[in-house]
Amino acid sequence: MYVGKIDHYILRPHLKENMNTQTKPYDSSWYPIPKGYAKCPCCDGTGLVELTEKEKVYSWNKDKTHKQCSNCGGQTMSGRALGYSKIDPNTGLGCEHTVIGRNAGRCYHIYTCTKCGYSYDIDSGD
Repeated sequence: MYVGKIDHYILRPHLKENMNTQTKPYDSSWYPIPKGYAKCPCCDGTGLVELTEKEKVYSWNKDKTHKQCSNCGGQTMSGRALGYSKIDPNTGLGCEHTVIGRNAGRCYHIYTCTKCGYSYDIDSGD
């Protein structure tokens, strides 16, 4: 059965509370960091980074103090920062990615880290 957007939140009000996930840290304590990964150096494992002063003035950031970390998953199409990144072979710690992108098709881009080899893709087409 289809439940419209308005009815969806009327019938399930607890979902509306969880819509603003950008100001709540992701709780990964129940799930161990996978082998070959380490705590993200940018967000210190929380999945969130503070907004800059420039970002705070935008209307969509009103009343927010943090955003998803763009080093450990927030940059992907799922947009879910997990708090861990692949291990940098030079340091043995979580990698602070330096990515290069390439166009693999009209709206399809592949981004790869030059340090650890982590790769993700973005398909901006319909």
